[in-house]
Amino acid sequence: MNPQPDLPIAKLRYCTLICAGLLAIAPSAGAGGRDGASSPKSSAAAQSPAAASQSAPATPAAAKPAAPAETPKPKIEQQEAFWVAGQSVRTKNSVEAGPGGQIGPLWQSFLQQDTASTIPDRVGTDFYVVYSDYESDVNGSYNYTLGVKVSSIDHLPAGLVARQVPAGHYAIVPSETGALPQVVPAVWRRIWTMTPEQLGGKRALKADFEVYDLQGIDIENSQVDVHVGLQ
Repeated sequence: MNPQPDLPIAKLRYCTLICAGLLAIAPSAGAGGRDGASSPKSSAAAQSPAAASQSAPATPAAAKPAAPAETPKPKIEQQEAFWVAGQSVRTKNSVEAGPGGQIGPLWQSFLQQDTASTIPDRVGTDFYVVYSDYESDVNGSYNYTLGVKVSSIDHLPAGLVARQVPAGHYAIVPSETGALPQVVPAVWRRIWTMTPEQLGGKRALKADFEVYDLQGIDIENSQVDVHVGLQ
């Protein structure tokens, strides 16, 4: 057993914020998702040209904006297999988009009960989120596991599960730096729209993961790397 210090109240505030952000990443029905489709449009963007012209004052024609800079390709790393032990839910994006979402309550329970301190053979202090066991594509179910990295799964307490992140190549897609409830959904939206050429390979859809340092986290000014498994 590797007990950790009690998490301060600030970490519970983190839970509330990040869970709200995570719920925002789930696309609406028919929208694109995590394997390469586009994200839903805003209501403003969905306005017809006629409606827009009636609701906004006429303005002089603007100069054509410069083309945005090309996003650099993600770094590709060879990752050794490792285990994450914690709590898990089986969910799908359509569920997380509604009031019955399970990811928020999972974070709340995990932090409020200080579940990490009950997990033996813990490696480091970081928290991990593992997406695994994909049913199909953005519309299918997947396992969402919140936990910690462990060196052994032989002595897990009852009620906890273990997920293996398989060895292989992973594209490291960094978020922007900013408030976590904004940058985490934004980086997933970017991943949804990336082609295999942009990502550095075709997604394996076996396991993707994120790493969170809750000990030194700045909720309003953070950057998260999403590790996307490739074939």
